[in-house]
Amino acid sequence: MKEYKLSEILTIKNGRDYKNLKNGLYPVYGSGGLMCTVDNYLYERPSVLLPRKGTLSNIQFADSPFWTVDTLYYTEIDTHLADPYYLYYYLKQLDLTRLDSGTGVPSMTFDSYYNIKVCLPNIDKQRAVGQLLSVVDDKIQLNKRINDNLRANRAQSQTQFELCRGASVNADVSPNLLMPDHSSAMAKVRLAA
Repeated sequence: MKEYKLSEILTIKNGRDYKNLKNGLYPVYGSGGLMCTVDNYLYERPSVLLPRKGTLSNIQFADSPFWTVDTLYYTEIDTHLADPYYLYYYLKQLDLTRLDSGTGVPSMTFDSYYNIKVCLPNIDKQRAVGQLLSVVDDKIQLNKRINDNLRANRAQSQTQFELCRGASVNADVSPNLLMPDHSSAMAKVRLAA
């Protein structure tokens, strides 16, 4: 294990305004999470996204091209020293609220982040753990999508059932429909209507 200051393993960059961009494929992240998609990206490599203002505990990760707004920093990580996904998980475990430099709205500065000390194993161990965590997270996301689909299918089936039930209750009963007759022990079936 080796101790580093964050300033030794990454460079923090400011997000930018996205309002002049058109709708597109690239996600735009703010401190609260995904905001929209645009036609351009700010950075294309894996990055830990660090809140600048707002929800300081909402550290995020992007592994494909993205844009960040001014409430969220992105990072350029020295991948010889730190695996991006391992570092993301490491930083998520920290309580950053104690570093809050804001008065009304929670805020973090470059220096607040840069002075954080981290203890990292060698890069090969980081990559192995990062890869394992990524596989587990992918499985969790797949399970969430499956659960969402199951909920949607159940709601759809329930709606269809209620529509069919309502249609049968409100439909004219055919005079030739055989219905069980419970009025007498001898009678097994009677004509409807």
